[in-house]
Amino acid sequence: MTDAPAWEQANGAYLKASLDWLAVRLAGLTPPSPRPQPLETEPLGSRRGWRRTRDRSADAPTTEGEAEREAAAQAPVPAGARPGAAEAMAGAREAAARAMAGLGAPALAQIAERLGLSDFERDVLLLCAAPAIEPGITALIAAAQGEPAPTFALALRLFDDARWDVLSPERGLRFWRLVEPVGAGAQPLAAVPLRADDRIVDLIRGLNRLDERLTGLVEHRSDPAAGLGLPRSSQAAVDALVGAALTDTPDGRFPVIQLLGGDEPSCELVAVRAMALLNRELYHLPVGALVAAGTDHDLVARLWQRESLLLPMALLLDAVDADLADPATATALRRFLSQAGGLVLLATREVWPVTDRATSVVDVSRPTLAEQAELWAAATGLPLEGVPRTLAGQFRLSVPAVHRIATALRPVIDAPDGRARLWAACRTSARPRLEALARRTVPQASWEDLVLPGEQTDLLRGLVAQVRHRATVMSAWGYGERRARGNGVTALFSGPSGTGKTFAAEVLAHELGQDLYRVDLSAVVDKYIGETEKNLRRVFDAAEDGGALLLFDEAD
Repeated sequence: MTDAPAWEQANGAYLKASLDWLAVRLAGLTPPSPRPQPLETEPLGSRRGWRRTRDRSADAPTTEGEAEREAAAQAPVPAGARPGAAEAMAGAREAAARAMAGLGAPALAQIAERLGLSDFERDVLLLCAAPAIEPGITALIAAAQGEPAPTFALALRLFDDARWDVLSPERGLRFWRLVEPVGAGAQPLAAVPLRADDRIVDLIRGLNRLDERLTGLVEHRSDPAAGLGLPRSSQAAVDALVGAALTDTPDGRFPVIQLLGGDEPSCELVAVRAMALLNRELYHLPVGALVAAGTDHDLVARLWQRESLLLPMALLLDAVDADLADPATATALRRFLSQAGGLVLLATREVWPVTDRATSVVDVSRPTLAEQAELWAAATGLPLEGVPRTLAGQFRLSVPAVHRIATALRPVIDAPDGRARLWAACRTSARPRLEALARRTVPQASWEDLVLPGEQTDLLRGLVAQVRHRATVMSAWGYGERRARGNGVTALFSGPSGTGKTFAAEVLAHELGQDLYRVDLSAVVDKYIGETEKNLRRVFDAAEDGGALLLFDEAD
């Protein structure tokens, strides 16, 4: 593991040597003539003219140190400077780079390597960043060209191996937004003042942190169930995600990995655990943020692509609740995926057609009933066949939800009311999503309040028994392994108005310790094709956590 303080010290020494080398070259540069010189007096290959691409023959220097020494030897030295000043500065820069052996390359060299910059582009970046790092450089720049801000024109005169294509938007400096023209106006681009990106200046100094323009859009995600082992099904999803991320693709880019299932906490947990195995930090971005007013899609994609090369991280693009049938949303998502590089995970309910990048699909689901019981036992320390089995039968929570509830109540689980508080916390966890879709009623009625013939009463008591022992039948007895359908219990109450249908539902909810949610079908049914199904899916997805009895009143 790299010693961070030692690397910071060595990087500072390398940066100082580089700035000293730059200062010597600037001091030795002849100021431009106030008049344009005839072309004949400044041939194309001269030192003061625009340089042609140097012929990289077999005998040309191939190492950075040799190139630095040659550049220093050819750099003009100001009057009064001691002989060999430029060579000494180049040697100091090379010695500082060697001093970092075993600590990693200096930040400037890492930027150049990861973003594919040439030696000339690296030196141009140093020139543009220098005024923000060492203010004294500004006076040397002004003396060399008559303007205090660096320009491409100055760089073309200052450095060896200068190339005109550095001005191209497709070359590294402009493509990665490392330097930005300031007030271009009607001036030629070569003469426009340049400013190094603040994020890159900090990185050259040794401070590597996420670009501030992204911090308002993406959020860092840490492990939501730290210390709690994963169920087998979740661990299988983690392994599949890691395998997909390490798969070679024809274009050399990471595939877009789609986390399919629709349960956001489970997708997030699987993503965090997988990225931990890959030594990457995970950031979360809702798809809705891409279509929000004022969002520059191209800038966000470009900055994220740059950050993914500078930092070990991955992006969880959350499209679980996004309307991907909306043209604006679909266009923004498609464009972002095509432009953004790095490792992108797309959480979605259904497979999204990615056309211009390789893609993989990983199914992510909540733990099974048996895994839920084992999870509750591990999180609470209670015997498996007691409370854990009961909770698994009544609630279908994600691993992070189980971890959160158990961590909060573990100190009081053995108290007289510990089990009741655990049950109440599970009920509460499902409320925020359901209350936006249906009207919640806290049931108060009991069996003593319900007046029905014995046959109907026995049927209702049978429903309660079926719900309570569902986990035992499906999990412990193994019937759940033979069913591909859901394990919910459904009952149809029929009869004239006033016979007690709604009251009976309230009795069931009270007996089971669940909340009663009354769904207004008039708000669910929509005249537009497909909208009714979407609304119903939202209701049932919200009730997936359990702890709720849904009453579709006036369903006829």
